[in-house]
Amino acid sequence: MKHLHPKFVKEQAKIQRAGLPEAFGALAAFDDLTPIQVLHAFFKDSMKKSYQYCWIMYDIEDDKVRRYISKYVQKQGAVRIQKSVFLWKGQKERLAKMQKALVEVQKMYENEDSILFLEISWEQMEKTRVIGKHIDFEWMALRTTTVVL
Repeated sequence: MKHLHPKFVKEQAKIQRAGLPEAFGALAAFDDLTPIQVLHAFFKDSMKKSYQYCWIMYDIEDDKVRRYISKYVQKQGAVRIQKSVFLWKGQKERLAKMQKALVEVQKMYENEDSILFLEISWEQMEKTRVIGKHIDFEWMALRTTTVVL
């Protein structure tokens, strides 16, 4: 059995007093879970409703433009998964703003380039599998979550 930090126990008691659903269970239920799994248990339902997930992929010939697009999508919160593949999480409005900005960039020069936005749900995000290099999708899904108790 893992030793639970006293502060965690205290905060867990506050959460239970706040009337969260029984699904969060007793403290013993957390003994065999990693910290990311505990966070996932707490925030899974709110993440489903709050965030849009999107794969962003591009085929851009010009190195300078490609670097600009890469830096831009990362500045907007996307995480590089492969050289031309990113995973983004955020509000739908921000995604629309990012798409509009990239449409404008692409109109600025003659090109045969393409940028693909593939929006996915939380359920699809959970079903994503990787063969080869390990990618921590749980970390990506939870990385901006903050708990204030």
